[in-house]
Amino acid sequence: MAEQLSFSPGSIPASKYTLADTVITTKLSQILSTSYTDSHLRDALLALDLRTKTNTIETRRSLRAKTEDEIVKTHGAIINKFSGFAANLEEIGANITQLNVEFKQMEHLLGKISTPETREVITHNKQLTQDAQDNYDQQILLETFQKTFFITVEEEDILTAPTLPVDDSFFTVLSKVKNIYEDCQALLAIDDNSQDPATGSTEQMSGIMIMNRMSSYLDSAYDKLFYKVQRDLKAFSGENIRVDRGIQRSFNVLSERPALLDNIVASLLSSRQKSLSAEFMNTLTVESSFHKPLDFYAYDCLRYVGDLLAWVHSVIINERENLDILFYASKNNQALASDVIPGQFIIVDTINDLVDKTTGVLIKPLKTRIEQSVSSQTSPSQLYKLMVLIDFYQSMYLKYLHPEFQLILTLGHIRQFVLRTLDRCLQDRAVVIRDNSNLLNSSSSTVASLLEDLTPPEFLSEIINELKAILNAFESSLTYDPTLDTPPAEMKHIIESSVEPYLEYCRRIASDMNNLAQAEIFLLNCYDSTKVGLQLYKVAAYKINHLNSRISELRQVLVDILYNRFIRSSGLKPQINILENFEAKLIKISGTEEFKPEVLAELSFSLDDFLPSALMDCRTFLFKLTSPEDVEIILNDSFKRFADSFERVESFILNNYKEEGMPLDEVRSFFPRTTADVKILLDL
Repeated sequence: MAEQLSFSPGSIPASKYTLADTVITTKLSQILSTSYTDSHLRDALLALDLRTKTNTIETRRSLRAKTEDEIVKTHGAIINKFSGFAANLEEIGANITQLNVEFKQMEHLLGKISTPETREVITHNKQLTQDAQDNYDQQILLETFQKTFFITVEEEDILTAPTLPVDDSFFTVLSKVKNIYEDCQALLAIDDNSQDPATGSTEQMSGIMIMNRMSSYLDSAYDKLFYKVQRDLKAFSGENIRVDRGIQRSFNVLSERPALLDNIVASLLSSRQKSLSAEFMNTLTVESSFHKPLDFYAYDCLRYVGDLLAWVHSVIINERENLDILFYASKNNQALASDVIPGQFIIVDTINDLVDKTTGVLIKPLKTRIEQSVSSQTSPSQLYKLMVLIDFYQSMYLKYLHPEFQLILTLGHIRQFVLRTLDRCLQDRAVVIRDNSNLLNSSSSTVASLLEDLTPPEFLSEIINELKAILNAFESSLTYDPTLDTPPAEMKHIIESSVEPYLEYCRRIASDMNNLAQAEIFLLNCYDSTKVGLQLYKVAAYKINHLNSRISELRQVLVDILYNRFIRSSGLKPQINILENFEAKLIKISGTEEFKPEVLAELSFSLDDFLPSALMDCRTFLFKLTSPEDVEIILNDSFKRFADSFERVESFILNNYKEEGMPLDEVRSFFPRTTADVKILLDL
């Protein structure tokens, strides 16, 4: 027996540990499988946390026992209370069973007593039971009818009482009343010929009465909502409109009554116009801790106009955003109902109309101040920069406004005013120059300065600098298109008005000079100065071409002057005149005094005196030309012409003496200079 009951030494611990591991594994699996988001576990932990004041070893050890004890006591209390309820329920069930038994017994007894009196009583009882059921059904039908086609006194007060707020309950009741009205209207529209005429007439009268009552409620509700929205909109006088969902919902509801909504829109427009007028005047004249009034910078026209237009731009953005918030839902930027609300109320058109009319109140003061500031300007470049500034802000406004809006049209008028002022400024300057046509006689210092260095007059330099500033502003503007080969008509007019009157006056000054060469050099300097000032601008390319043609003409005149000077200084003029006036074959050396050896020998001495210093003398003559390119071109052309004339004379002399039989060496003895020598000495 002992041997049978004996165990191996390791059997008990092994089985024990295996069971313990299984229990622990089960517990851990239960704990790990419990989600931290389990609501029951969370509630249990919260309850234990509220019941446990201190976290000690004794508390943790007794927690399970105390908790189980409380659960047992709670379950016992619940069972005790439920036992009384179960007893009462059993007693009621027994009473109902007893009543059913007695009722069946009475029916059985009444069935046995088959007399006329009892049958009448039974029939009357059944009729009363049926009448009671019919009354119950009619009561249910009446209650359903009242709930469907009537509103309670409390709901009527919510809808019509001016002291109660317009909240969600108001819109709920309003929706209910509209549904009742629409249901009655739909029912009355049905032509049911199966109904009794009298009954049908009564039902129609009831339906009409209900519709009239609902219509009265709707009128009162819309009036209440109308006045509430008007009161809320009176507060919209600040820079930004603060709109809640109630206002947006109210607009959605009032859109069904276009007349009321039009009145609200008109009230909002009037309020915003007054607010903007006041804000504009405050911005112009009132100094705050953050900025000075805009009128403080009126001395700087460009900054002043820029600040005015920038302020108007911010107003346009604010008005557009505020009205979008007012008429559209803020979450998804969708219309409260649709872009076209019942009653043909188009949200987009209404917003555009409000923005146009609201900003239209700024037109008159804005235009007046800009025109006053522009009228005092005398600088063409500043005036054109104002035009560029207006073009820029006009393009910015067009992102929020339509081209036919009053503000856009007004900016166009202001721009035309600035352009007229610019044109008048250029004309006034030209008139001043024209009136000083006797400059050479009236200002000896100016005359001395002009005759001394033949540089362009100061007024030409000033207008070229002004024009360069205008062209810089044009090429940096939004309207500039570098791909165009021809400038816009407006810019072409400005260039012509800025250049031609002053060049004409320079020609007048040159015509009053006694020395033709000095006059031509002076004009060439004026044209070259104008060309240099404009050559960096593509828009002035056409003008540079015109100036180049005039410069070429002036260069040719100077070439002619130098050529005549060369042939006189060199002594070749008699010979050249003979060759130019007569054909070479008609001229005989022996009969012409100018081609005799002794005359040609004197001519050689004159050439020897002229040629070595000719280049330096010419450079001295053209020293007052400001353009090195013009100097080189004039020198080369005049020297080439002189060299060609000399070559013609040389060729004539050699050919004619050869025909007369004189050796070349003998001819060279009294006429040694060759065309190659001339070209070398003239640096050709």
